[in-house]
Amino acid sequence: MIQRPVAESKLAPLTGASDDPQLVAAVKLVGASRYVPVGTRDTVLLAKDLERGMRTGQAVIGLVTTQGHYLLVADSEKLGAGSPPPEGALPGTDAAPADRKLLGWSNASDSRSIRTGASVPIQQGLISTSGGSCSGEAIGRRLVRTAAHCVIQNSAAGGSPIGSVSYFQAVSGNVARAFDATSSFFYGGQYLSKGCGTSVGTDTFAGFRANRDSCILDDWAILILSTDWYSEAGGTSWYGFTAPLAAGNLNNVLISGGYPGCDDFLNANGTNNDNALLEDPANCRTNPNAYWQTMNTVDSNCKIGAWIAADFSTFRSGCDLSPGDSGGPALNGSGQVIANWSWQDCAQCTSTDNFPNRYLATNTWLYNFQVQLRNDYP
Repeated sequence: MIQRPVAESKLAPLTGASDDPQLVAAVKLVGASRYVPVGTRDTVLLAKDLERGMRTGQAVIGLVTTQGHYLLVADSEKLGAGSPPPEGALPGTDAAPADRKLLGWSNASDSRSIRTGASVPIQQGLISTSGGSCSGEAIGRRLVRTAAHCVIQNSAAGGSPIGSVSYFQAVSGNVARAFDATSSFFYGGQYLSKGCGTSVGTDTFAGFRANRDSCILDDWAILILSTDWYSEAGGTSWYGFTAPLAAGNLNNVLISGGYPGCDDFLNANGTNNDNALLEDPANCRTNPNAYWQTMNTVDSNCKIGAWIAADFSTFRSGCDLSPGDSGGPALNGSGQVIANWSWQDCAQCTSTDNFPNRYLATNTWLYNFQVQLRNDYP
């Protein structure tokens, strides 16, 4: 099928010394010839072009800087120059807590255990935003991968304005260190045009749920830290990431962890709203901002249980998770990032739900983009 190119005459060229310097740098990095400021008429035109289909080799990347919010029309063939990333460090193991029948867990039981001190992988951290908290993983000296829905503030206007990202907090030994994450970030470029950021009343994720299967495909974000996380935190390694997965990876064992929300949702009088986060780990609220982890050696369902997309870009898993873990990684047995957690697959998981959580895997395009960012932000 012949796919029509974006009408480039409708999109703003990069000219003039007054342009956002972070935008100029990003355009050069991804090889983009045009950009669209989000919230303008051109955003609608670009969305229509996306619906009709863009020409082969083009991709749309969201970009948020300290000065603006843009969609970049990029040439995907120019991404991915340089060497593959190194392997990451493999976290240790721990015993599982007692089972509880609640939400978001495979077989309705939670296999996560809390980690402290040196057992917390320094590559994973808590991401603080204006709307709450999420999890993320360092994949370079200044790069942190997470989920788009963690950093794109939802609103009735379709995702604008953008919620600020305050920091990425990593734990080195027993010391928690926060790193400025407000420099800029990239995210899935069709997230807004799909309606993923649309609220209905007080339901800030109504648009995402209504378009879940499509939204998950753009539910990634890569934060550009203002400082060198690797050197300042005393990290021994950032996480490596793998080339795209394939059908043969079904049932591969996984390691998964993150920072559950725990105390993010309270009643008006300050008491715990136990109906809001039923899938939190036991004793979660007595250990706020703590790191919890599970793996296949503890829970046999913590694996790639089923592929959702034909291109192996999304899969279901039984690694136990809860709100706040969004954006956290799925690691393979070598400690490499293969995906980030996006969304639960069932609203009220039962003992028959072996694989209740959906992950966004690293496909060919995203892999190449991450390699390119690794080279440009050494």
